[in-house]
Amino acid sequence: MRCLASTALLLLVFVSQALAQTYQPPNLAEFQTALDRANSAAVNNDIAANMPGYQGAANDLQAKSGEEVATLQRDGAVASSTNVMKPAIVQSNAYVAANPVSENAAWVKGALGVANDPTASAGGVTGTTSTTCHAQGGGTDQATIYTCESGNNVVTTSQVCQTYQDIALTSATRTCQTDSYYEAQASYANIGAFTEAHQCVIFAGPGGLNTGIGCGVMISQINAGNCAPPKQIGSTSNYLQYCKTAYTGITGITYLGRKADTCSAQRADTGCTRSSEICTSWIDEASGTCGAKTVTYTCANAGYVDNGLNVTACAAFTGNPACSLGTSTCTQHASDVPDIMAALALPADFCLKSTLTYSCDSVASTGSDCQVPGGCVLKEQNCIDPNYDGSSPCQTYDYVYACQAAVATPPSATGAICDASWVNGTAIIATADDPDNDLPQALSAINALKEASGSYGASGTLTIFGGDGLKCGKSIGGLSNCCKDSGLLLDANLTSCNADEKKLAAEQKKKACHYIGTYCSNKSLFGCLMKKMTYCCYGSVLGRIVEEAGHSQLGLSWGDAKNPQCGGFSVSQFQQIDLSNVDFSDFYDDKLAQLADNDPNSTVAAITASINSMNTSRTPEK
Repeated sequence: MRCLASTALLLLVFVSQALAQTYQPPNLAEFQTALDRANSAAVNNDIAANMPGYQGAANDLQAKSGEEVATLQRDGAVASSTNVMKPAIVQSNAYVAANPVSENAAWVKGALGVANDPTASAGGVTGTTSTTCHAQGGGTDQATIYTCESGNNVVTTSQVCQTYQDIALTSATRTCQTDSYYEAQASYANIGAFTEAHQCVIFAGPGGLNTGIGCGVMISQINAGNCAPPKQIGSTSNYLQYCKTAYTGITGITYLGRKADTCSAQRADTGCTRSSEICTSWIDEASGTCGAKTVTYTCANAGYVDNGLNVTACAAFTGNPACSLGTSTCTQHASDVPDIMAALALPADFCLKSTLTYSCDSVASTGSDCQVPGGCVLKEQNCIDPNYDGSSPCQTYDYVYACQAAVATPPSATGAICDASWVNGTAIIATADDPDNDLPQALSAINALKEASGSYGASGTLTIFGGDGLKCGKSIGGLSNCCKDSGLLLDANLTSCNADEKKLAAEQKKKACHYIGTYCSNKSLFGCLMKKMTYCCYGSVLGRIVEEAGHSQLGLSWGDAKNPQCGGFSVSQFQQIDLSNVDFSDFYDDKLAQLADNDPNSTVAAITASINSMNTSRTPEK
């Protein structure tokens, strides 16, 4: 039986490769001769009568040659497709359609090992008798994965604080700095701008004021706006005169330094009354000429002063690397306090008070959530701590275990299976074989080709078995888990999971997904908070099996957990895959397991219905 199934597989591969070659027009005479020979052989060898399962007429196997050569060439060109896989795919579909399992029910029954029937027929031809029997296996092992984590159980708390613009009322009692000159000349325009103080003497010249020395030098600059008028010191010939520029090195002028007047606002405010003063530096105490004094005013209208933003209440969070700002909401604008807005000339939307919300992480405990099932072996240990740089310990590890789950297969009628020789047409194929695998393997390969034809270009791109990159999330040490392969699936109904996570769970139930890897999707100072598990899913178990085999045979990359490469095969890549070297057991084990619960007395009908259903709808019928 293995020889027959292997022959079927090799024939499929050969036909696929042969039909995929680029069309070359034959020599017309040679073509006609070959065509005639082929038609004659079809009749003389009675191919129609000896082909297992074939019920058509012999003439249907003959190629037509009555049309003009030009017509044949034109029709052939139209039938061709730019897709070099199309002939092979059409051929495989035609094979499946022309050979329904119902015509070979007994053959299928024997090949699947559901009955000890060494004389079963294959396509209407009886096999020889064999007495070599052995006990049938009770099941197979199916590979799965289990993942879990160890590290810090990080809890996140919400912290709320307020910041505000520190605006205060100014005291009703105000103090300022001035001197006798500023007070005497207060009526002079912009007196506060003349800050360079001088003491000088007035000298007379032949024509009046001597403007080359003494006070005359500065008096000559009054009209130009560079100096203010002089003020006599008591009854002496000395004067005080303030300018915008310092005059030094001139006879009759002594530069006193820079002065300041901060009392102009209080002097101009009619609501303010001068209450006291203290002279801290005298020029001529006898005449009461003070060079620097502190003056106190009592004012009826207190003003406002802006001392800046006060963030004291939030300081513990703003400087904490374990905290991150979530929201900031303004709770008071300048327009809410019109007098402050007017006094400080603030924009209406200027924020005076804000409420800030921080998310702060802390370690509640350290440990592992691993509850590894029996029969699982550690495959990988990966650090998924985004902060890990090799200089400090990794705070979060992800563990991947390879597990074997037993899969039941249906019992045979007698508890044993026997080898047999099968007659195929005029050839006798002798075999000493375990029929548990051969025909299911062949049927699986045929269905893989059928699915390949259905998947080609289905995603909008000209690829075969294209898939989707799907991810699920699980909190580290928390109560959120949407990954069925990781720890305890806390949300069995997936109610809190997103659409992609629900789709992934459905695809995993069909065993249609290949695990790519895990990465941290949400981090904290103390390690990973949330991990993402990434898969490539292909819609069916056959799609996944062929993709895994193709990646292995062709050395293709799956990408990584953050950027999976789940695209399908190109036509040229698919042609390179050896389907006869693909393990389809994960596919046909499911088929057999579904038959296990049926009535053993109707196994032929169950097998026929189930596999025919698989060939048409790709959904096993139980």
